Amino acid sequence: MGVPAFYRWLTDRYPLSITDVVKEEPTVTNDGVPLPIDASMPNPNGMEFDNLYLDMNDIIHLCFHPGTKFMEALSVALQSYVILSDSNVHGEGEHKIMEYIRLQRNVHGFNPNTRHCLYGLDVDLIMLSLDTHEVNLSILRDVITLPGQQEKFFVCGQVGHYAADCHGKPETRRSNPQ
Repeated sequence: MGVPAFYRWLTDRYPLSITDVVKEEPTVTNDGVPLPIDASMPNPNGMEFDNLYLDMNDIIHLCFHPGTKFMEALSVALQSYVILSDSNVHGEGEHKIMEYIRLQRNVHGFNPNTRHCLYGLDVDLIMLSLDTHEVNLSILRDVITLPGQQEKFFVCGQVGHYAADCHGKPETRRSNPQ
């Protein structure tokens, strides 16, 4: 079983392990002016995270490739704000992220209840995440669907509901062979 097949098996077998993200929309005044979202309020998803890790291959690499002047400038700019391991550091992004998470256990004052959120589309993130043995590690990923399947939920193939409300695949009725 390949890793993509494992993901399908996992979602079929454990549909409640997948949750839809609730996106908070900005409110609009009577004048039509959008008000910014108040980030001091609790997360509408009911989950707060201490650390967010981004596999930039899924964000930037689709438009820009390593080695360009843009990527060099972006790397310099990002280093001012975040811990960055770009293409100048050998290795795949998801493996570098997992190594960083594992190394945090050795830091003095490490909190074992640290909540990690990892964004990436690589399906092997599931296997790598399981290998960390971190209790509070969530993977944030987009639902990738085939053309014509955008409206159907991937577990049951039906439309019009969220993952938490899914009851699985509809039962098939067997005709009475009389």
